[in-house]
Amino acid sequence: MLTTVPPRRERLYTRAARPALDSYGEPSERLEWDTERKPLHRARLERGPSIVRDLEGMTLAEDEGLLLVSRRWEPDPATTRVETDGEVWTITSLPTVRQSLASGVHTVAKLKRQKVTP
Repeated sequence: MLTTVPPRRERLYTRAARPALDSYGEPSERLEWDTERKPLHRARLERGPSIVRDLEGMTLAEDEGLLLVSRRWEPDPATTRVETDGEVWTITSLPTVRQSLASGVHTVAKLKRQKVTP
């Protein structure tokens, strides 16, 4: 009997930032990222293929993705990033919360993959 291994679900994490302090102790424009990653439950990331694709009313290019969260999730796009499998994604659109009788509450946000160099 042949059995198939179920596909491994991606683990998504969020990392928040806060303004860094300058030498006088005042907040500066630079951001300081937290070292702690928080798991993002009930979410999946749809990556844009090498061709342009339309998904949930948003057009995705190669380095773009769509984050679908099956609950209400309202992050600050300027200070939140999403990490998965060694990739870092930043939120490029305001998260849209939708509610319907069929699918319940879900949040959609457009992401862009960041180039990370070690």
